[in-house]
Amino acid sequence: INELIKLIIISSKYEGGGSMFTNLKCSMLRAKIDAVDMAEILGISTQAIYQKLNGKSSWNLEQMNLVKNFINKKLNDNLTLEYLFNKGN
Repeated sequence: INELIKLIIISSKYEGGGSMFTNLKCSMLRAKIDAVDMAEILGISTQAIYQKLNGKSSWNLEQMNLVKNFINKKLNDNLTLEYLFNKGN
């Protein structure tokens, strides 16, 4: 839980961070997925995850699909890429 709170706090500190990928961040919280989990799934650092969540670096399609599939498995859901990676929500 501490890592989830840290994710929210760090994400909101960056310009635009609070509103970037809101659906993705909320879905991560619902699924109890933190930045460490995401880093392991994608094979990148937690800092890189924070940069992606705040729009400071871009996601590639393979990363997006890995995240989508992991979240959907954890939530037993069928969330779409469009829903999770909508920057404007």
